[in-house]
Amino acid sequence: DFIKVIPEGVTAAFAFKKDNAFFDDYNKNHEKKLDCSYFENARVLHVAIGEGTTEFPVTKDVVFNPNFITGTNNGNGHAIDSVIESFKKTYGLTKFTRQDYSNVLKNEGHKYHDTAIELIEPALEDEAEEILHMAKQVIQQANNEVDIVCVYGGGSILMRNALEKRLQQFCDRAGIKVFYLSANYA
Repeated sequence: DFIKVIPEGVTAAFAFKKDNAFFDDYNKNHEKKLDCSYFENARVLHVAIGEGTTEFPVTKDVVFNPNFITGTNNGNGHAIDSVIESFKKTYGLTKFTRQDYSNVLKNEGHKYHDTAIELIEPALEDEAEEILHMAKQVIQQANNEVDIVCVYGGGSILMRNALEKRLQQFCDRAGIKVFYLSANYA
């Protein structure tokens, strides 16, 4: 009977203003600390990485900027799609889905976990490169008027090794903080 649509990034913008626990890992590794009050007026580029898409909304405080409505078809699912046939062939699997592969990646105790990680790493690098390219484009379109880039979403966990350092290098040059949510909050 009723549907309410909320722009991407707005719910995360509210969350960043309500729970300082999000920033514990970040604050352990950075001299300049983050807390909820930082996000009251911050211009935030959200990099919301999912299984098949990544969105790049910009918010100031909790207000969505409609000039930045960008998304790409990038994520862990695309990386899995590019390697799953090789994986299936390696182990003689016939009915093995993308979700099955995703479950193997999440389960460090699975007998195929190490092979699944090894196979997907190059594909994740490719996906991370596309995500980085779009994040740079959004930042440049905003004339670097972004205070912090927040990376989160279910796909961000596996993508972290491939993306975080490269994104940090670009943002350091532009004077922008990078806040990569830890896995337990992503």
